[in-house]
Amino acid sequence: TLARPARSSWNQEIVAEISVGSPPQVFRCLLYSGSSDFWIPSARCGSCMSERRFQADNSATFKPDLVQTPDGMAPRPINVTYGAGTGQVFGFAVRDTLNFGSVQMKNQSFIIVENETVPPHPSWDGVCGLGWHHSSTDPPMYQRLQMEGHRALFTLIPSTGSKITLAVGEVPASVNHSTVVWAKAVSVGSKTGFAAAH
Repeated sequence: TLARPARSSWNQEIVAEISVGSPPQVFRCLLYSGSSDFWIPSARCGSCMSERRFQADNSATFKPDLVQTPDGMAPRPINVTYGAGTGQVFGFAVRDTLNFGSVQMKNQSFIIVENETVPPHPSWDGVCGLGWHHSSTDPPMYQRLQMEGHRALFTLIPSTGSKITLAVGEVPASVNHSTVVWAKAVSVGSKTGFAAAH
């Protein structure tokens, strides 16, 4: 199974644990359908509120995306601005091994954030964008799932209290399919913000 525990809250946050790097470093990831960007805070981020920060130097599989500049090769900067006045993050495009549920995606692109101005978010460290459109670091997660031979499918299975199970790439056989509600993937434009983070 590709299922993994997650949790939801009354303000509609859905947060799952992921791991990044070799050896794995664990983060709480806000599952966010309003964007396809994936980012986690860097150990060098002074403005990031999360206690969990990605230690790039501790990962044997970490690779920065480099671009040619007048001064030579340098990490590629990324700035993501969210609509509805919900802030922005600044960091660099990088790659590393991502474990999302039971799916492992090597050389997954993401943003390592070194400055953030977003609403307080004590329940999560970074954002896993599940959106179906262009991301700042291609390819987005749903395309990587397809490249790894999985369906680009995310199943949220309610449980007791605020607990849910996230199944990646499938609807588990244990689920009563007559109770499944399908949400069509649609474009939401560029005006969305962290509605789930308020």
